[in-house]
Amino acid sequence: MRFRSGWGHWVAGMPLLVALVCGVAPSARADSPVGAQPSNRGVIVKEYPVPTPGSSPAGVVVGPDEQVWFAEANANMIGRLTARGTFRQFNVGNHPPWLAVGSDGALWFTEQLSNNIGRITTDGTVSEFPVPTPGSQPAAITAGPDGAIWFAELSGNKIGRITADGVINEFLIPTDASTPAGITAGPDGAIWFTEYATNKIGRIATDGAFSEFPVPTPGAEPTAITAGPDGRVLWFTETGANQIGRVTTKGIFREFSIPTPNAFGGCCNLGMISGPDGAIWFTEDQANQIGRVTTKGAFREFAVPTPGSSPFGLTLGDDHTLWFTELASNKIGRLTFDWH
Repeated sequence: MRFRSGWGHWVAGMPLLVALVCGVAPSARADSPVGAQPSNRGVIVKEYPVPTPGSSPAGVVVGPDEQVWFAEANANMIGRLTARGTFRQFNVGNHPPWLAVGSDGALWFTEQLSNNIGRITTDGTVSEFPVPTPGSQPAAITAGPDGAIWFAELSGNKIGRITADGVINEFLIPTDASTPAGITAGPDGAIWFTEYATNKIGRIATDGAFSEFPVPTPGAEPTAITAGPDGRVLWFTETGANQIGRVTTKGIFREFSIPTPNAFGGCCNLGMISGPDGAIWFTEDQANQIGRVTTKGAFREFAVPTPGSSPFGLTLGDDHTLWFTELASNKIGRLTFDWH
C-alpha cells in the first residue's frame, strides 16, 4: 500500500480524507466493458461557486428539506445550497469530510480531526458527540437500516454506530490496519464498507458480526461503495486498479475496467451512488469526469466544465438530477440528464 504516514497529512491543500499518495495503478484482470461513450451528449452540467474560498467541499446529500447540504472539509463548515442557488453556511468542528441524512430528520456528519460525530438540524442547530476511541478519524458515514447512523473510523480501525440520542458503540474490524474508507447500508439489512489498505470488502450485521471478502485484483484499493439497483449487489470503486467492482451479498465478485486510464487520483474519492436510471454513477477526480456504468458494464463518462475540479462527493437529486462536489475548484455541480 502507498501511504504518507497513514491519513495524517495534508497533500497540496487537500483534506485529510484524500491524503494518500497514489502511484501508478497496477495492471488488472477484469471484464471488458460492453461499451464506452466519452461524450456529454444528453447531459447538462451547471456549477455553483462556494462562497468561502478554499473550503474543499467533499460529502454531499439532499436533505429532508429538499436542499443540497455539503461538508466543507477545509473551512470547518456545513453548507446548504437552495434550488435558487443561494448558499448558507454553518460553523462546526475540525475537518468535516462527510455527511448523511438521519431517520430523525437531521443531517449527521463526521469531524475527522475533532474526533466527533456531529448533528445539524435544517435550521442550523449543531450538536456534537465525541467518539470514544481517541484519534479515530471518523470519515465516511451512512444511515443504517436500524434507524442509527454508522460510520468508518480510518485510524481507529473500527465501525461506529450512533443512535439518535448520541449513544455510540464501536466494533473492531477483524483485519488489523484495514483503513475503512467507504460505508453504506446494504440490501441485506447489514452495513457494508471498504477496507482500503487490506483490499477487502467488509460487512457488519447490526448485531456487530463481521464478514470480510478479499477483492480479486491485488492492490485494488477499494474506496467508495453503494448498494446496487437490483437489491442483491454492492458496487465499489477500485482506485488502485482503475476499475469498478461488483460484489453480491454472498461475496461473489465481478470487475469492470474504466475506459479512461488513471481516472482516480485522490485515492479516497467516495463519490458513488445508484442512479434513478438503473445505473451506477461515480466521480473520477483525476479524470475530471462523472462516470456511469450499467449493471452489464457499459460505461459513459461526462466532463466537468471546470478543468482540474476534482469531482468528489455525489448524491441523487430529483429523478433526472445528480449533485456533486468539486474538491479542488470549490464548487457544487449539478448534472441533469434527459433519459430514464
